[in-house]
Amino acid sequence: MSPDNKFVLTLVAIAAGISALYVIWRKAIVPFFRGVARLIKGIDRIADATPVLLGIAEEFRPNGGHSLRDVVDSIERKQDDWVHMAHDTNSALTAHLEKVSWASERAEVFARLALMEASIHRTEGRQRRLIEGVIAAMQGHEGDFQLLVEGISHALNGGSEEDGT
Repeated sequence: MSPDNKFVLTLVAIAAGISALYVIWRKAIVPFFRGVARLIKGIDRIADATPVLLGIAEEFRPNGGHSLRDVVDSIERKQDDWVHMAHDTNSALTAHLEKVSWASERAEVFARLALMEASIHRTEGRQRRLIEGVIAAMQGHEGDFQLLVEGISHALNGGSEEDGT
């Protein structure tokens, strides 16, 4: 082989080697380091979100009346009590109606039954609006839930009468 051919083959080999290194660099090494950089950013974001998520998770553990879980449990207990009381009253009024023979007393008992049923529906509506408000407030809330829990406690203790129902 002539020296000129060897020189040309050497140049071709060097060019092929440089091209191969460039392809390896662009297709393997650069994407690998970009992936590592994204992974590090993701880990940082998780680390930043962890305290907020732990705070939210803490609100779903009962702690003696101050967590969101305690407030929701209280709402459910009160609603159950109100429903049982309304059904007991409804049963008592129905039993009284069976004993009454005068038409005017029957009409009064039916009116009371209607009022009790309307009261049950208003109470269930308040409960539903209160729970929907809690859910809506939780969706955009990232900080301390103490103010939210106090507002719900206030509403349960008579503050919800302001809605006019």
